[in-house]
Parts: sequence; C-alpha cells; structure tokens
Amino acid sequence: MWRCIRCNKENQDSIENCTGCGHGKTMDYIHHCTLSRIKLSTADNWKINNNSSSTTYDYSTDGEKTTNGAPRKYPLTQNPTSVTRVLETNEDNWAELKKRKINRSYTGYSIKEICEKFLSYEANKSVDNVQRENSELLKTLQIYQNHNIYLLHDDTWRKNGQSGFAVTDQGIYAKALFRRIEFTSWKKFQESDFICIGGDSELSIGQNSIAFFSGDRDTLLELELMFAVIHEYLNRKPVSQTEKKEKPTLMQDSSNKSWIVTNVFGKSILRENIHEIEFIKTTKAQVPSRAWDVSADQSNTIWAWVTARPQGTTLYIGSENGVYANPTCERLFMAYTNVKRIKFNNLFDTSRVEDMEDMFSYCRNLEEIDVSGFDTSKVVFMQSMFEECRKLKTLDISNFRYKENVITDDMFKNSGITR
Repeated sequence: MWRCIRCNKENQDSIENCTGCGHGKTMDYIHHCTLSRIKLSTADNWKINNNSSSTTYDYSTDGEKTTNGAPRKYPLTQNPTSVTRVLETNEDNWAELKKRKINRSYTGYSIKEICEKFLSYEANKSVDNVQRENSELLKTLQIYQNHNIYLLHDDTWRKNGQSGFAVTDQGIYAKALFRRIEFTSWKKFQESDFICIGGDSELSIGQNSIAFFSGDRDTLLELELMFAVIHEYLNRKPVSQTEKKEKPTLMQDSSNKSWIVTNVFGKSILRENIHEIEFIKTTKAQVPSRAWDVSADQSNTIWAWVTARPQGTTLYIGSENGVYANPTCERLFMAYTNVKRIKFNNLFDTSRVEDMEDMFSYCRNLEEIDVSGFDTSKVVFMQSMFEECRKLKTLDISNFRYKENVITDDMFKNSGITR
C-alpha cells in the first residue's frame, strides 16, 4: 500500500501516478511516500536493495530517509557542495535539530564568532557561566595559558570545577566527575563523523567527551547544533584566491553587547555622527591611511573610512569589485540616526544573507535608499527591518522573494512607509 504524502491518499497498490494529485514515478517515492507492502517486481523496478546484509545506505538530499536503519545524516550547510564532510547525529535528535536550525543562525567566519553567536541567544547564556579569573574549572582543565577561551562552562552545582568543558582556539577541553581530562583538537574534531548525546547531559564524538550540560536537554541540543556548525566551518572548502579577490565578504557589525549598536565596525566612531553611507570601488593603494579592514576574514580586501565635510560626514566602504553582505546582517545599519542616504551602487550582494533583522531600524532620518536589487531568497529573519525609519516614505521591494518560513513581524513599524 502506498500513501502519498502530498495529498495523503492511501490504498494505491499498483498505480504509479497518485490518483489524487498526479504525483508520478519520476519523483522520489522513497522521499514522498511511506510503504507498508511492496512486490519484489516493484522493488526491482525502483532499484531497492532487498539484501538485508547490505551495508550500503541511500540518503536523500535532506537526510529524511535511510535504509537498513542507519543513523540519519544531518546536512548542516546551506550548500552541500561547499564542504567535504557532513557530521551525523543521533536519529532521535535529527528532526529537532533541523527545526532549531531554521530558527537559529550560528554561522560565523571563525570558531570564536560561532561561539559568540551561540551565546547571543538569551536561552544559551547559562552555558558560559564561569568567571575566568581564579576559576576552579580552569585549574581542573589545565588549559594552556596561550590558548584563547571562547566558552567555559562549569557543570557542577556548586561551581567547584569538578565537571565542565571549554571551547578554545586550539580545541575542546572536557572533564566529567571522577573521570580524566579529555582534550579534542580541532583537527581530530574536523575528522569526526558522528556526534551523540549520552545520558541526557553529555555530548561526545567517538570516545571523546566534548561537552556537559545537566538538567536541560534543550540547551544540550543547542550545543549539539553549535558544534555541528563548527564542524561545518572547519570542513568548508577553501575559497580560491581569484574568488576572494573578485568579491570578499563584509564583516558582521552587530557584536555590541548592548541592544542598540553604537559604534562603526568596532571603532570608537559613533553611528550618530555619520550622515551618509556609500559603497565604492577602490584599490588598496587608493584608500586613505586612516582606513581599516572590515572584511569578514580580515584579508584586507574591504576597507572603511570616514570623511568629514561641511555638509556632513560620510562613511565609505570600499572594495575592488563589490562585496558579499555577511550572512548575518542583523543590526548592520541600525541606529545610524542621522544618516539621510545609503548608496549601495550595485556593490552590495545580499544573495548569501539569512538574517536581516533590525538591519535599518532606528535610522530616523533616512530618506533615500535603494533596495530594489536585494536578493532575499535565503533570508529567514526580516522582523523590524525598517522599524522607526520615520522619514522613509517610499521603498521599492517589488523584487523581494520570500522564503516560506520568513519572519516579517514589525518590518515597517513606526516608519514612514504605509503598505
């Protein structure tokens, strides 16, 4: 008996095209239909292996179906061709992790950035719960002084340092109660194929424990997702020098701990002192000496500088041939309260962006901006994108293409735009 997932019509024993919706043999029935009984002739026709001893597995592109009861693969990259390895996870966790991935963006261009993004979510703040100075856990884990610590969690109730883990620039330190210290280098982690939860409080790869979090399975699943994203980052294919020169990626500029970002790309320049933002073509030899590197990978391929004139101060963002916007554009231009114009000049490619939350919010004097060329096909978060843009009266978003699960709450709240 076949049941078509698209229309839920059942009792289709021999008809290859669904009588309800016309879904046909040319589609992947392994993906779209569930099967309770099948003839051998049909099995041969669909190339299903009936040898139960076979060790070959057939994974669908999104990891939903397997044969022989193999663990489901969880592809954590938006572009599967961009990595060489895919980290597998427990079958029981697969659906939950996939759902969380839709609602979380832990992407980054370094392990430090991924950890910071993980900790930026309110529900995850309890993970990094140790004061670094005089920490008992630091002594227990015996972390080398030259290792930079990105995340440090003491999993004991009294915070006496007997159990916990640390994520550093060199690898992961972990210590369980009554067990020895375990260190997993990033190279070993990169070469791992499977991550699992043990005892509802421990994450491990192979024989190595990498994290502990007691009493909250939700947070443990968030940790599993963070480590999976780090695994994806470590296994990404290197960008060719030609591609890097052609179009580098702009850094993320929403790292301030306060809710409203106040400075400009990490410098002590206040956003409220900027009156215009413009993207321009330039070369390294042409940029002024006061310019600083704002490329995501710090490759010195995108530069920013400020020029003051009687009519106002302009923030220039220069590159040789345009830039890719960072996948996380959350709060990128937020609270430039005195900016009247933002000129992208077709040099700002948003095709990789997933998060535009608060991207232009609180630009209260913004009057002129052209976003008609924005590619929004991958964007999931658009809430409050133009909130409090009170002087912005017109906006061409006719070319915006929305994902099915896009969030647009308060996108134009208290703005001058009426829909």
